Amino acid sequence: MFRPFIRNFADNMNYTLNIHGRLIDLNKPQVMGILNATPDSFYANSRTPSEEAAAARARQIVAEGGTMIDVGAYSTRPGASEVSEEEEMERLRRVLPAVRCEQPTTIISVDTFRPNVARMAVEELGADIVNDVSEGSTEMFRMVARLGVPYILMSVQPDLRSTLLAFASKVQQLCDYGQKDIILDPGFGFVFFGDRRGRRIGFSRFDERHGRAAEPAAGHPRAVEAVFESTPRGQIDE
Repeated sequence: MFRPFIRNFADNMNYTLNIHGRLIDLNKPQVMGILNATPDSFYANSRTPSEEAAAARARQIVAEGGTMIDVGAYSTRPGASEVSEEEEMERLRRVLPAVRCEQPTTIISVDTFRPNVARMAVEELGADIVNDVSEGSTEMFRMVARLGVPYILMSVQPDLRSTLLAFASKVQQLCDYGQKDIILDPGFGFVFFGDRRGRRIGFSRFDERHGRAAEPAAGHPRAVEAVFESTPRGQIDE
């Protein structure tokens, strides 16, 4: 079930991402592995608080077929501890260089909702993509447009209609600021489940109307189980 689902999206796409002048073909689905510089993220094996653990996790992601590594330093798990902007930056400065050293050609995204953290990660640490799980802000939109890197915009809306309306508004704002590469994340597993067929039709229509990459992100374990009617381990075994 997993492979036909992905192929249906790939067959309808003809997009590239500009990663510092290097064009990445999205006609072939890309796999993003998660690496968290946190002690309390959802998935225990993604937690890499030390440089050595981060390097090992980066090797694991690429060895298992990952083409991108998403580095986060602020847990979105319910009940997780609040983290200051300074602490988030310190965590990224500790692990992101180790990831880059271990995998110098692999695409690295920084998972943050804070514009200053995004700027630091891109300008100081060489991150390639900004991944924002907060559905963005005017300050973040201005920042990513200035940085000139691809931006992942995650929905926090509860249903398909609200998601599409919010995306339409946010994408227009981003374009007004001059943002070029925008990836839309429906937020599977965080706030949005519902009918699978409706999601596919809805995002296909949004894609045709707005000319943007509407690739669904279904990496959260609960999302994989709900969308594909199987556990994450079952999908690997298939």
